[in-house]
Amino acid sequence: MRDFFQSVRSMLLPERFYSWQTAMALCVLAWLMSFPTVPPIQNLLVRLGWIFLIIGVGWMTTANPIQLWGLSFSPWITGILVCLFLFVSSPDQGIPRIAVISWPVIAALVAIFPASFRPDTGFQVPPIATRTRLLVLVLVNLLLTAWILFFYTLADWLVAYPGLRQENFAASTFIYPVGTVSAADDRGQQIVAQMIQELQLQVDGRTRSEVEQWLRRLQDDPAAPNQFREAVFQQLALTTPRSVKDAKFWQFELRIADPEYQVLLGTRWMGPSAMATGYLMQRTCRISFPTALPTAIADVTCVGPVNKIVESPSR
Repeated sequence: MRDFFQSVRSMLLPERFYSWQTAMALCVLAWLMSFPTVPPIQNLLVRLGWIFLIIGVGWMTTANPIQLWGLSFSPWITGILVCLFLFVSSPDQGIPRIAVISWPVIAALVAIFPASFRPDTGFQVPPIATRTRLLVLVLVNLLLTAWILFFYTLADWLVAYPGLRQENFAASTFIYPVGTVSAADDRGQQIVAQMIQELQLQVDGRTRSEVEQWLRRLQDDPAAPNQFREAVFQQLALTTPRSVKDAKFWQFELRIADPEYQVLLGTRWMGPSAMATGYLMQRTCRISFPTALPTAIADVTCVGPVNKIVESPSR
């Protein structure tokens, strides 16, 4: 028991002032002094406490490395504290991307610092015996930073272009899809559903002569399909996050076929894709009338599910 208390005492009360225990004590002191104060003095004391905490933890983990399978995690622990100090101003805002992206680079700098700095001589070139190890460490951490950036880039693409979620990643060596995309989250199905609503808005409750006039205009007037497309995306914008920017990559295909009046509503994904021709989301709707009179009222019915059509590129 005496040995235990002796070890605790030696840890808390070092033999010399120049030690990591002093830095930790100054950290606690700065934070205690910040409680009765108000900004900006309080903010200054809190930031000062963080600086002493980083120095103390970095010093302590360098003197007593935390290792697993011969790999030291000490620089990574200190790197976390540095990232929190630099990039997190409030606990409520969460951890920003720049903190996660910078973490490997800062951890590498923390690992290099003990070999590049001595209190008596200042900064110096690392010894030859450690240069190769430090160089490999820096390169590996830069590679890890690149992978983190790639992860965030993919995440942004999936948010901005939800159509990518329908891609087949079976041939990818570094992307593995988790789960399946539900119909409610399927961007192509969302667009086709809004196309159906726009068709119903233009046709339902109107007379046969009005509907035939609208269909002829849809076929003959080059501006009519664009107006139909704009109306669809204006409605989608009301329920779609602003971060979604895929409208320019969806190409509408409206076809009026026999028997009267069968309307093929399709939207083709022309954005980034593993398939050369993208893919087509299509559903068939029928405009029917109870009689052949010009005053007969139209009714729209859509048959079957939304079909996903992948066409082979022509050779």
